[in-house]
Amino acid sequence: DRYGRRTLLLASCAIMAGGAALAGFMLSSANTPDVAEWVSAACSVLGVCTFYLGYAIGIGPVPWVLISEIFENRLRARALAYLSALNLWANGLLCVAAMYLINLFAGCEIDAAVVDDNGAPQHPYEECTEGRREHGAGLLLISFAGFICLTALFVHTWVIETKGLTLEQLERQYSSRRHRLLSRSSSCCCANTAGLSASVSEDDIARPLLGADSEIPPGASERTPTC
Repeated sequence: DRYGRRTLLLASCAIMAGGAALAGFMLSSANTPDVAEWVSAACSVLGVCTFYLGYAIGIGPVPWVLISEIFENRLRARALAYLSALNLWANGLLCVAAMYLINLFAGCEIDAAVVDDNGAPQHPYEECTEGRREHGAGLLLISFAGFICLTALFVHTWVIETKGLTLEQLERQYSSRRHRLLSRSSSCCCANTAGLSASVSEDDIARPLLGADSEIPPGASERTPTC
């Protein structure tokens, strides 16, 4: 309530993207002559800690607050249940897919097992060494940083500030926003049928409401715009 939801989300995205990018670049450049091993290890740990710091101040807790605020009273409980289940399934899917994504970014077989850098693979598919997997993990973290930037763009474009507003005020605000969006689509529809609506007078539109005895010109219903 002190800093605002949007501010916390945008700051969280910036910190998380920076931490993921730092850890990703350090891991992808590990075991290279340009970067010392201790520098790569220290910066990787620092990047991961920064990532979790950013997650804790915004992306972690704030969406649950927004979910409880942006839905109407009659939809709030159902929306919380559906979105909680979606979040759990998405997290589980990402945890399962992480190993395969690392292998993919490392250029290994997608189901390759891990062997030590000095060890010989026991099976033909076990060709992914620790060094290659570090490189793959770094590229995966860099891709995470890119998705976090897209999240920040979404927050900046679509998420409205709810600081200091009651649930009733929020419901009116979102209702008015939906009304504006519907009005905008309706105006687009009317613009697309401008050639038809220009030939329909107010009397032609109101005449069907006067009763069955009113005279309706032929073709008037065909000329009435659908919007």
